[in-house]
Amino acid sequence: MISGWIGRGGLAWAVGWLLVVGIHAADGPVAGLREYDVLRSFPPGRLAVLTGNDLPDAQGLTGGNRSVGKWIEAGAQRGSCRAVIAAVVAGDLERADQAWRGIETAFAHQREDGGFEAAVRPTGSSAAEGGAAVETAYFFLQEYGRAVLLIRQSPHEAHFRERIAALEPKLRRACAFIAAGESTILPKSRKAVNRVFIAAKAFGTCGKVLGDESLVETSRRLVKEALLQRDADGVFLEHGGRDSSYNAVSILFGEVLGLHVPMPELDAAFPAAARWQASRVLVSGEVDNRGNTRTGVGKEPGYDGRPKSINHGEVTMALTLHGIIHRDPMVMAASDRAFAWMQRESNRTAWVDGTNDVVLDGRNRRVVIDLPPDRKPRAPLLFVFHGFTDSAAGIRATTEFTSVARQRGWVVAYPEGSRDAKGRTFFQVGYDFHRDETVNDVRALGELAGRLTRDLDLDARAIFATGFSNGGDLCYYLAAQPDPFVVAVAPVAGTMMSTWGSGLRPAARIPILAVNMVDDKTTLWLGDPLNRDGWGAYLSVPDVRRAWVEGLGLERNDVKELPGGLRRHRAGTAKDACEVRLYEVPVGGHRWPANLGDPGKSTTTEIVEFFEGKR
Repeated sequence: MISGWIGRGGLAWAVGWLLVVGIHAADGPVAGLREYDVLRSFPPGRLAVLTGNDLPDAQGLTGGNRSVGKWIEAGAQRGSCRAVIAAVVAGDLERADQAWRGIETAFAHQREDGGFEAAVRPTGSSAAEGGAAVETAYFFLQEYGRAVLLIRQSPHEAHFRERIAALEPKLRRACAFIAAGESTILPKSRKAVNRVFIAAKAFGTCGKVLGDESLVETSRRLVKEALLQRDADGVFLEHGGRDSSYNAVSILFGEVLGLHVPMPELDAAFPAAARWQASRVLVSGEVDNRGNTRTGVGKEPGYDGRPKSINHGEVTMALTLHGIIHRDPMVMAASDRAFAWMQRESNRTAWVDGTNDVVLDGRNRRVVIDLPPDRKPRAPLLFVFHGFTDSAAGIRATTEFTSVARQRGWVVAYPEGSRDAKGRTFFQVGYDFHRDETVNDVRALGELAGRLTRDLDLDARAIFATGFSNGGDLCYYLAAQPDPFVVAVAPVAGTMMSTWGSGLRPAARIPILAVNMVDDKTTLWLGDPLNRDGWGAYLSVPDVRRAWVEGLGLERNDVKELPGGLRRHRAGTAKDACEVRLYEVPVGGHRWPANLGDPGKSTTTEIVEFFEGKR
């Protein structure tokens, strides 16, 4: 029996990473944790990929400077510092020396006043004067200070000692420059809280490098201001609202600062922001940009004048750092998904129309897939789950979703369950006689959903699930997860086990269309609270409905009499499309009903139309 959900994918990796740095399962960050150790505990190859584009060119230019082939401003050179950090963590001193050229190039463009030379940006603006000059300076300094502190934590400090010492006078002048311009930071960046964190990181890390406590105190003041810019759920605000790219930037820079300049109030602020950020990473790994205030099509222009998009690299880095520092498997799993999205071109599976044998969550599994030849990009994905002892081919033939979905260009996946100790196919939802089975279908199906939506360019915001009997139970179980990837479900002859259905508190507003037969002798209308049939105690159909209606805060209940003696119970709300719709079928036994009161429309068509209304 499943004892509880532990996250989709990546948990084994997360445990391994945490053990590398000596972290055990507990709440809160570990005191005294060093950034060098945290980065060393990243999954193999991840840090190299995330910093792979940061190495300077032959001129020593990186970032936006390298993209235009000439010096524009200092802030763009921060990539060279990241490249140094990654090389030091990997122990690749030759690459670190190549990356260091970018740091020297930046300081070669320092002015006498401690600021940095600046040319006109592609957008026509400039960082030559005023607050923009201060900003571009601290954008570079925050990564340089971090790089020096990490080098000092590493076994390679002696290799860089003379270079760091030679640049110290320049660093002091640069810090004096941004300190003199501190008054420009908050007026310019208060509404873009990520920049306040970047400035705080520059003062804090460089203050630690120089042993200058006044710089560190400035960092602390800026952090206090940044922490005021959160909403009631702890999400960092950007231009008055939420942004699923810039919230990650605040987490990233704040977490790194906290590793070098410990601040308890800073550590306490990140879990809520990180959990929201993780919830914005779709099962495909793409970061959802709906509702963003700054990033997304038609939003704010970036450095090159084009609309800003989600920075999946920064999201991945932020979530990986937070997941390790705060030992959060949910956040770690989200970082895995985001990283997979970045590498989707090299990780695509060659899915075929028909039977696919794949490895999911470490197990060989079979999935039958209907791939419409004329499907459009961002088509929906529909899962159809079979009942206990049945098969993917069996439920496909019984339900006839193939033709209904093909007309709409939907992709339909029919996963086949695992075989239990007696050789019977099943999906793990917590039956008593499956308590010793170790398969985790939540993880396996989450991985499958992620791969299908990523590989086939499907809409990860339109993943639906239906199923019969054991497959219907699975629909409820997926919808009840703390971070569900399904957006609506339609269980037929399904129920909820008392172990996880009692006291249900849905984490997401998932619409439900349920179909149950009153005379069903397998999934009893009145449930089996005493486990007389051996499946395990499970809820009655009315109690299942009540749990979702109350848990989702629905109202406006109505009951409609339908042809054939059916009754449709519906509860909804005026504020959104969330609803619970139960079809009470008086006669039918334990089988897929032909229709739901309309003889001219099949049950399959009713379900697909229900899902269409929830996109």
